[in-house]
Amino acid sequence: MQLPAKERATFPAIKHWGLALALLTLTACSNEFSDIPDEELADKAYACRTTTEQSPGFAITCDNYKRECERRREAGKYVC
Repeated sequence: MQLPAKERATFPAIKHWGLALALLTLTACSNEFSDIPDEELADKAYACRTTTEQSPGFAITCDNYKRECERRREAGKYVC
């Protein structure tokens, strides 16, 4: 099934706006995690490593903690 010509013309623009929104959301999330104190980040990262059954939302949050730990490690702060 093919989209009508008018919808085909607008679909790429919608796709680009969706990509921009996704990147903006990821940027906002990384700023949120960079404000967490070192001790709290270490505690949360430990909880993520020791929890075996994770819901999808918890797994995503744990992935964000892991990325923040890696970012701090690259900056010379070995927190977790």
